Amino acid sequence: MTRPRIVLPALLILGVATPISATTLHVPSEYATIKAATTAAVAGDTVEVACGTYYEDGIVVNSGVVLRSATGLADCVTIDGYSVDPSGYVILNCPGDSTSAVEGFLITGGYGDFQGVPGGLLCTGSPVVRNCRLYNNWATGAPATMVVSGLSAKPRFYNCEFSGQGESTPIFVGNSSYFEGCSFVDCWAGETQSGALMGSGTFVDCYFGNNTADAGDGGAIGGGTITLIRCVLANNMCGGGNEEYAGGAISAGHLTAIDCVFSSNYAGHGGAVKAYELILSGCTFYKNSSESDVGSAIVANSGLITGCLIIERTYGGEGGTFVEGGPGLVIECTNIWDPVEDAWAGPIGSQLGQNGNVAVDPLFCDPQGSNFTLSSISPCLNAPCGTMGAFGIGCYANSPRIISVNDVGNDQGRQVRLTWYRSNEDSIGGAVNGYAIYRRQDAYAASPAAIPSSGRELAALPGWDYVTTIPNRWDNVYQAVVPTLCDSTITAGECWSAFFVSALTPTGYYDSPVDSGYSKDNLAPPTPTSFAVSYNTGSGNRLVWDAVAANDWAGFRVYRGSTPGFTPSPVTLVQTTTQTTWDDPSYDGGDVQYRVTSFDIAGNESEPTSSTTVTVVGNTPQPLKLELGPNVPNPFNPSTTIPFTIPSAGRVTITIYNVSGARVRTLVNAEYQPGTHSAVWDGRNDAGATVGSGVYLARLAHAGAVQSRKMVVTK
Repeated sequence: MTRPRIVLPALLILGVATPISATTLHVPSEYATIKAATTAAVAGDTVEVACGTYYEDGIVVNSGVVLRSATGLADCVTIDGYSVDPSGYVILNCPGDSTSAVEGFLITGGYGDFQGVPGGLLCTGSPVVRNCRLYNNWATGAPATMVVSGLSAKPRFYNCEFSGQGESTPIFVGNSSYFEGCSFVDCWAGETQSGALMGSGTFVDCYFGNNTADAGDGGAIGGGTITLIRCVLANNMCGGGNEEYAGGAISAGHLTAIDCVFSSNYAGHGGAVKAYELILSGCTFYKNSSESDVGSAIVANSGLITGCLIIERTYGGEGGTFVEGGPGLVIECTNIWDPVEDAWAGPIGSQLGQNGNVAVDPLFCDPQGSNFTLSSISPCLNAPCGTMGAFGIGCYANSPRIISVNDVGNDQGRQVRLTWYRSNEDSIGGAVNGYAIYRRQDAYAASPAAIPSSGRELAALPGWDYVTTIPNRWDNVYQAVVPTLCDSTITAGECWSAFFVSALTPTGYYDSPVDSGYSKDNLAPPTPTSFAVSYNTGSGNRLVWDAVAANDWAGFRVYRGSTPGFTPSPVTLVQTTTQTTWDDPSYDGGDVQYRVTSFDIAGNESEPTSSTTVTVVGNTPQPLKLELGPNVPNPFNPSTTIPFTIPSAGRVTITIYNVSGARVRTLVNAEYQPGTHSAVWDGRNDAGATVGSGVYLARLAHAGAVQSRKMVVTK
């Protein structure tokens, strides 16, 4: 099976362009305070603040106003509310729309305790916030200590850092907030809310680390609808071991996570994730744990887990579950594994071995160092259903690893293309000096696989043939086209060839695991030419055509239909022969159509000849006459077949003209015998260039007579 690809709606991931400023207001050279400058600013203005520390609160950024530090970076300007008399007022208030922005500030020391506003940033509108840091802001009566946005607000945060504590969740956002490149670290909530953020939104390339919720659900995030793309959530905790609370990293009603990492999170149950409904695609879970042993990684009622790695847990009693789900939770192309426990225990156990699911060591490069990329010999890399986890290859083993054994297309078969990952010893100054490719003979197809080893004698490989050696050049991936001993055919089926690649060193060999593939003959033989029909012969209509030139040719098939241009099919097949003539025993005259194809030993079949009509006039054959038949198909792209009949032997020319009368192509200029023939135009002119769409004329000339027909080229 192929791992389904999860496709999300298009996301707004770039900030709205800053409007051209009508005026730049400078702080403190023109305005003593930031608040004074933003009060004076109107839509289109930019307030630029010189680097330094400013003790202020009550700053309002209205629609169309851009507030930025001199460098646009957070280490330039600090806005500190610590020395301001606690009035319960937010430091920054952003009621503006998407044309307003705040760029490059460190916001700290805020205190909020008035009508539920936070001590840091209030977004009642939808501003863009870039390159800002918020920490050590506080509120006792607000829904959040650091950031609050209204339910209808749509703020967008880029490259911002958040760190703070409070009685409630530090950050509260509405239903359409967007965060990109942001970090949420060392946040804490003491009441029954999530540790860093509460609400709904989309998070791209964000980091959540060491966040804690003493109670409630969601050590880092708690919300309704959450989308995570390429995010890392590590060392978050919910509930302090109380089995009542869940979602060590995240608790959501509806969660979508793509290519994310969940590492060392902890909760009462649902050590990393608790969700009513979820979609997890290409995610990596490592050493997440739950106090209750229920869902040490995931607890979900329903949804889809696909292409994920759910590996180990820090601790837990034997018999616990890694994934706890209802009957509506489907798992595909996923590896759930622990070195000491049965990781597929519980309700999901029956899905092991189904839909590409496995339980194997993923061979991470350095999980202790939080490097969850895969070794080149990982069974989760290029698995039959796709690569599992958030990352691909990140390190190389001593043994090379075959990536694929694929047929070389558009050829006559008997060759495949091998691709493989290099050996770790293949580097500048490394020991590998080339790769030897070995192929197993068909007679030994059941022999044991080669064993990855070093210093082994080649004579220990019964049934394996040496094919070729590829020089090393310090590439990460190599490829080579190598011969096979047989082809897969339509009639005989697949014929597999087994290969392994051996990294050669001066002192030994490192062999890849064995992999297999098959080659195919992809090319059909030519269409028979000079096809003609004689009728009323007394022994049936006689069909005649020329032999074809093809080394793997096997025979001809004759089809008979009742309408012009009929499509050959098994129903209309009337004869298979190796001869170039055939007398139809069922018809000696009558209005019927014939088409002939050639086929090869692999079962490839050519295009059919043009259909022909046999007409009976009494008992005397109708004399042949010059006829330029309708091309099939018409209109066409890229090619069409032009049938024609000549009454006598002689030279035939078929010329293609455009509607202006200019010659485009001399298609035929040769001697022919009397009868029906055909020519194929590939839509190109005499120079080999493809012609444009339009109407073209085909002109047939023979023995002083001329006929023309219109043809339509479409693109």
